[in-house]
Amino acid sequence: SSQTFTLVRVNEGDRLGWVGITDGKKKEILLATASGMAIRFKEDDVRPMGLVAAGVNAIKLDDKDEAIGMEILPADGDLFFLTSDGKAKRVDVKEFPVQGRYGKGVVAWDLPNKVSLVGLVSGKANHVATIHLSKGAPKSTRLDEASLRKRAASKGDLVVEVKDGAVITGLAVGWELERYVGVPKVESKKKEERGKVVKKEGKKKEKKVVKKSTPVKKKISKPVKKAKSKPVKKTKPVKKKKK
Repeated sequence: SSQTFTLVRVNEGDRLGWVGITDGKKKEILLATASGMAIRFKEDDVRPMGLVAAGVNAIKLDDKDEAIGMEILPADGDLFFLTSDGKAKRVDVKEFPVQGRYGKGVVAWDLPNKVSLVGLVSGKANHVATIHLSKGAPKSTRLDEASLRKRAASKGDLVVEVKDGAVITGLAVGWELERYVGVPKVESKKKEERGKVVKKEGKKKEKKVVKKSTPVKKKISKPVKKAKSKPVKKTKPVKKKKK
């Protein structure tokens, strides 16, 4: 149906920031704030809700602080943090302890004054992220262009030049469903080997021999000799008797 509907109730002064897909099998969520804090909690801490629900609190925010990114964490990989001055660093997911929902979290980046976090993505070192700017074309960067550092490290690597008057407006990686939801395994086809079919049913293995049919020999028909036609004798013309 093309009819729209309300997904979540957004309170005044708030906005919907991110949407993620999960299979509901004990995944973990990480949120980061502009001040450099981050919290990691289990998805079970967020109960299933219906449409129009306003949701629950995920992280405590100080005055003038705001959430800048949300990731459903993969089984392995790194977190890529980006600052307002174009610097980035990678941090191993394991450095963030699992906490309860709606805490202040832990330090994700010890930021200098007048610098804030603007984006967060997760992935492997060879994944490519796109950085969007208010002025100019977007820039693509591999996650491993930023060094792997400790969680509270203050240093980062310059991955994009932010010119005067421009700001970073977004950070994203290509949408890959398998990052969040496990891809179902495709059942293997029955193995066929030299006339044998192996069927796997639980722990039992049943072998069934398929008999090969013997090829039918084609009878080669001998060419039919054409019978020679005998020459037709010419009849002599009959002479008419004169009266």
